[in-house]
Amino acid sequence: MQTLAANYIFLGEGEALRNAAIRVDENGVLVEILPTFKEATRTGFYDGILCPGMINAHCHTELSGMKARIPSGQGLGQFVRNVVRLRKEETIKQDLAIKYDKLNYLQGIDAIGDICNVSDSGVWKLNSGIHYQNFIEVVGAKPETTESNWDTSSSVLNEMKSMGLNAGISPHALYSMSPELLSRSLLSGFESGIVSMHFRESMDEEAMFQAISTKNYIDYFIEQLSAIPEQLRLSAHLLLVHCTYASAQEIERIKQYVPHTYIALCPRSNLYIENRLPDIHNLSDCGVKFCIGTDSLASNHSLSLLEEILCLHKAYPDIPFFEILQWACANGAECLKLNKLGVWKIGEPISICNISGLHLNSFLPSEAGYTKRI
Repeated sequence: MQTLAANYIFLGEGEALRNAAIRVDENGVLVEILPTFKEATRTGFYDGILCPGMINAHCHTELSGMKARIPSGQGLGQFVRNVVRLRKEETIKQDLAIKYDKLNYLQGIDAIGDICNVSDSGVWKLNSGIHYQNFIEVVGAKPETTESNWDTSSSVLNEMKSMGLNAGISPHALYSMSPELLSRSLLSGFESGIVSMHFRESMDEEAMFQAISTKNYIDYFIEQLSAIPEQLRLSAHLLLVHCTYASAQEIERIKQYVPHTYIALCPRSNLYIENRLPDIHNLSDCGVKFCIGTDSLASNHSLSLLEEILCLHKAYPDIPFFEILQWACANGAECLKLNKLGVWKIGEPISICNISGLHLNSFLPSEAGYTKRI
């Protein structure tokens, strides 16, 4: 039996416990939560916070070789064109993806919602300590390419499933898909139980959408959702990524059709591409649950989930730090339907992450905040 104490013990949701401890047996099972820490034998004290392993709800590990390759501040349209250009010019750097997978694990990441366009990552994901929920991304705005685009994504899905990996189809975004391709991918994603898609990341989306459709943006999405069988809409989870320009009214309309709708915030990517953050206070008005992602190294300087948390905490100092941390723990696990992760429960094996290097009154970094797996 081992006792682990810290300035704060956070169970993954709710309030944090100050100067508390947990007891874990030799199999890593949580035996007891000690709200008031008392010196004991075999006690390890950790500066900062002990919490469950965190969940990166949205990432593109395939783009790990694009760090510092795309200039910031050029807007979504130019960013997408640069990504397409780079993917045509060079192969995916799997060695870098593996490097960041190992780093993420050491930094206390338990699961990643990963966007995939090819199946190459399947081989190393089988040996990873991180649980990957693979979202096979479907994209293609030209109606004449619908069949070929669908066949390509279906092939990736089948390859990943044949490896024993968790995978499902997901649409890229409203502006980048023909109506038939979007309806097919939405139905397949809802059948798998979890759908992830980029939503309202940029003002450019509206213009790009109008280039392929004469319909109203949100009305079109509601029309697509309403075509999904009700039993699937009521049970599946919908993860809307970014929502930089989304409103509470839009999310409320979506939730009428898909009650289990979540928003994945990727703040440093939003600043990198658009130099703007979502209006979290406005979005909170509709009662949506937030998760946190890092997006990719094409639009970020690192894949540190703590840096995303600190970015949000600095931008929204009135939101309690541990509420934001819950977005990265319990909320992320709930969204990805990972019932064994994100929270600590007595009698169950747990993973432990130590967050340190923060001022314990403001929860801002003293020099450089860091996380590590215990």
